[in-house]
Amino acid sequence: MGLQIYKKIIFLNVIIGLSLFTMGNGLFAQQQIQINPINFDHVTNSEGLMHNSIDPIFQDSRGYMWLGTVNGLYKYGGSKYKIYNNELGNQYSIIGNRITAIIEDSEGVLWIGTSSGLCRYNRDTDTFSRELTNAQSNSSFIFKHNVNAIFEDDSKTLWVGTSDGLHRLDRSSNGFTLSVYRADSNGVGLSNNYVTQILQDDLGLLIGTRKGLNRIPFKDGSELEIKKILHNDLVDLFVSSMIIDFNSTVWIGTNTGLHKIVYSSGNNFEVSKNVLATIDNSLSSVSINSLLRYDKSNIWVGTKKLGLLNLNLVNNKATFFQHDI
Repeated sequence: MGLQIYKKIIFLNVIIGLSLFTMGNGLFAQQQIQINPINFDHVTNSEGLMHNSIDPIFQDSRGYMWLGTVNGLYKYGGSKYKIYNNELGNQYSIIGNRITAIIEDSEGVLWIGTSSGLCRYNRDTDTFSRELTNAQSNSSFIFKHNVNAIFEDDSKTLWVGTSDGLHRLDRSSNGFTLSVYRADSNGVGLSNNYVTQILQDDLGLLIGTRKGLNRIPFKDGSELEIKKILHNDLVDLFVSSMIIDFNSTVWIGTNTGLHKIVYSSGNNFEVSKNVLATIDNSLSSVSINSLLRYDKSNIWVGTKKLGLLNLNLVNNKATFFQHDI
């Protein structure tokens, strides 16, 4: 069958980097399963971590781990945690407490997305900046949208996915120019305004929403164009996670399973729907929370109810790691 289930002794999603798993039990109770225990180190509140539900997780270029929770941002240096919370009346505190996205851009700046807006971390002062300079008017503005995703493309443009469309921040020596892209009543633009994921591949940007996938092709010197990907197996999907592997295959985690896009010549592509179902039919509708590219052969998959899954791309086998109650 190719499906192997392993139960782990101790699991904390911080160590793996794939979080917010709701562990399920009993799904494979009818199967004869060989149990091989695997030990996981865990971090508790004795080190200063007060939340066990962590999403997102990011390691910066200096080695620090940044952990987003529903009530603050944690910085971990290997032994102790420091927590950052929004402080009423303090404009240099983090803009919101519910952390939704963390990236480090090409200039080494950490950008933090929250349900209350976007801010930057200042390493020298250990504070946060909310204001962005408007390059066109030399005034400042604060990005207060609910942030779901932050991405920097190869041209150093920042893209921010929010609950109210896709926002583009073009950098210049004078500051930032903000552009906003949304769906409209005529069916032009995004398939949905709730943008969940942003990814760059060889053809341009892929924009995942709670209702379908979109493409922004790379075109020099022309106006930006958003195209809905209207493949039957991709329409109306709630995109929860996206990665691109070492073979340029795009993997898409959704609320109904794991899908992949394989490109051939030009813009032609093939979609494999519910990849996990080809390994075992009982996995045909697994809800995917997160994806992580590990190496050329392995992808880690965080699921909603089945725990942590390792997908081996060479032998097409899935290995589960589940919580041992």
